[in-house]
Amino acid sequence: MFRKALFAAAVAITSLALPLASPAARAQGAEPVVKVGFAKCAQCLSMALVPQYSKSVKIEAIPFTSGNDVLTALVSHSIDVAQVTYLHLVTALDRGFDVVAISGQVNGGSEILQRNGLGLRENDWAGLVKLVKARKAAGKPLKVAASRGNAQDIHMRGEFLMHGINPDRDVQFINIPNPADDASALQRGDIDMVCSVEPFASQIRMMGAGTLFNLPYDQAAGNLTNLILTRSDVIKQHPEEVQLIQEVSCKARQIWVCVRLHPRSYPSSYPPGER
Repeated sequence: MFRKALFAAAVAITSLALPLASPAARAQGAEPVVKVGFAKCAQCLSMALVPQYSKSVKIEAIPFTSGNDVLTALVSHSIDVAQVTYLHLVTALDRGFDVVAISGQVNGGSEILQRNGLGLRENDWAGLVKLVKARKAAGKPLKVAASRGNAQDIHMRGEFLMHGINPDRDVQFINIPNPADDASALQRGDIDMVCSVEPFASQIRMMGAGTLFNLPYDQAAGNLTNLILTRSDVIKQHPEEVQLIQEVSCKARQIWVCVRLHPRSYPSSYPPGER
């Protein structure tokens, strides 16, 4: 089903990429190149698809391990457009960096999961608070993990604080930079809980490495996750290219959601024998 949906989304989005190029580039006969950076995650699918469907504008998609690396590349002028989290936008503005949000990108995708044997029911915050206090008193604080600074880290910290758990004092925070390592950390018992991101969260549950504890969307940030940033100089020099990226990435995401929710609505898009 996933392969069908991916193929359908790819075919459906092809018609969305209108050829746009800067006047200067067209006059010189050169194809402008816009570098787009994105973190490797399930929510980044639309960003990975965008370069395939831009004809007169060449888009180079560059994957990064984390949103922190993407933001660093943007402010250092190594890339022109960045897919990051809302936290990165706030951080960049707070530090006085020249960044401009041009589009939202995705919401949701966060899950707080627990290792097998921890014994908590789903959304049992009273039980978690009790366990945190007991482990802290015994000098063996609960080990809670996330990728430091990403949206899942912020979602988890906000949710913990809402229920009286200080993530800096009451538990031991474990930084796992690559979410692909979350499952193995749970299996080895290196951590007790993790706030992971899709598709790794679903993989953890499907492979039996852990169970769902909470969807952390009650905190102040809600389910806001990713958005697309650029710089003011990029907008000034390549306004049409920026507009193209904004339009295609948004419509690609919308089509992907529709294909995943209603795969039978796109039967003609499937390859022969795959319907």
